[in-house]
Amino acid sequence: GHLVLLVQDVTGEGRLEQQITQSLNELGLLRAELEAANRELVRLNEKKSEFLRIASHDLRNSLTVISGYAEYATNSKRSRPGGQVRHCLDMIRDRTQWMTNLIEDLLDVEKIESGEVALRREPVDLASLVERVGQSLLLVAQQGDLTLAWTVPAGIAPLVGDEDRLMEVLNNLVGNAIKFTPAGGRVEVQVMERGEERPP
Repeated sequence: GHLVLLVQDVTGEGRLEQQITQSLNELGLLRAELEAANRELVRLNEKKSEFLRIASHDLRNSLTVISGYAEYATNSKRSRPGGQVRHCLDMIRDRTQWMTNLIEDLLDVEKIESGEVALRREPVDLASLVERVGQSLLLVAQQGDLTLAWTVPAGIAPLVGDEDRLMEVLNNLVGNAIKFTPAGGRVEVQVMERGEERPP
């Protein structure tokens, strides 16, 4: 009971106009979809940033408590720890401070996302850095029936770099080596100067 009339301009100019109109309609749809997707990305990014802020805050508070108890146990007048216990407490305090520094970096979300994280350039004592990482992971290695050793030649020149980032990298490398080395194995960290790669 209905009549549908379709009219088509079969001239070259008419076909071109129809193609342009169709392309404009498709572009309009794509633009609307992109705008909707962009709004969703902005929303998700805001939620992610809020999550990072909350998680960083909670983690930092927990680390402060851990560090406080370790400090108290170390300096308690009633029972001053010695030997291995004091060493373990020192490791706890050192690692909690390092983790707190990492969390501070997480708080600066905008710089991380834009790739503008500033790297400090300062002299780094490699012997001290390797010693701290080695001591902090020694117990983990022993629990896995592994030998963990590190050697730093005497008198090696300081390296100019960001100590926190270097510690993060070395910690991950040694941690992975411990994780994937079979029981009874050996993980060794060596620091050496080599040709043109000698620190300035």
